[in-house]
Amino acid sequence: MVEAVEVEALSKVYKNGTKALQGMSLKAEKGRLLTVIGRNGAGKTTMVRVLTTQLVPSSGTARVLGVDVVAEPDKVKPHIALVPQEAQTNQSMSPWDYVYYLTKLEGVSSGEAKSRAIDALQQVGLESLSNKPCYSLSGGEKRRAIVAAAIASGAEVLFLDEPTTGLDPIIRRQIWLSLRKMVEKGRTIVLTTHLMEEAEMVSDRIAVVDHGSLVTSGTPSDIRSSITAKARVVLRGSHADGFESYGELVKLGDREILYLDREETANEVVSATLSKGLSAEVSPITLEDVFYKLLGGQME
Repeated sequence: MVEAVEVEALSKVYKNGTKALQGMSLKAEKGRLLTVIGRNGAGKTTMVRVLTTQLVPSSGTARVLGVDVVAEPDKVKPHIALVPQEAQTNQSMSPWDYVYYLTKLEGVSSGEAKSRAIDALQQVGLESLSNKPCYSLSGGEKRRAIVAAAIASGAEVLFLDEPTTGLDPIIRRQIWLSLRKMVEKGRTIVLTTHLMEEAEMVSDRIAVVDHGSLVTSGTPSDIRSSITAKARVVLRGSHADGFESYGELVKLGDREILYLDREETANEVVSATLSKGLSAEVSPITLEDVFYKLLGGQME
């Protein structure tokens, strides 16, 4: 079966010597949502730029729907849509104009373009602002118009580079719903994000990258189970010493996170904290915890 996206031993070294990609290899299945997470400078955007024919790699191969993006970029472009980090709307256009005319450029009928634009603007919550000029909109509202244009496109593979940056939680969840609807209809999405909740909520598979290489990949459940810790306890108080014997203790100012290798230890830890007059909150391991453990630091 031809994968929607295939990256094999991909490397990119810029003229100044910066190694943005170092042997990156990963795949995205057709009709699935792959989320790529990593620290700033991990190579996420560089990889997206290669896959969308904007950047030529130093070595390795990258294919979209089985087509080599370097050898045959013109065959790739009709099948992809991109929402880059730095995307800007046309300031004099309204969201309606922006989405409608970009859709028309694909060669579809006016009626089809109108139908797609209406649906996409509704999905991102912009229907009430659809006729206002973009220069009068907030940064988040402009971002939503850009995402709407990608939703309205007929592209089989969508590349979304941090599409919900700057959006409030309610709108963010609306867009998550839109992404899942597109996947249900058979479209493939490659998403980059710094939001761990977003990655957990929308992904079929997650790829963790660092220093231009793949660290691990799998379903959200696979990624969470890739570390030994099975639960965590957040301790709040001024005397949280003496808990190191239960597991790894990470200090965060006036609170600490205790990672437990056995879930059944949680009750014992809670009893011990209460006896010291501290508060404790037990929860399962999150994707952000895994990120911290795998990459040795918290999300920037």
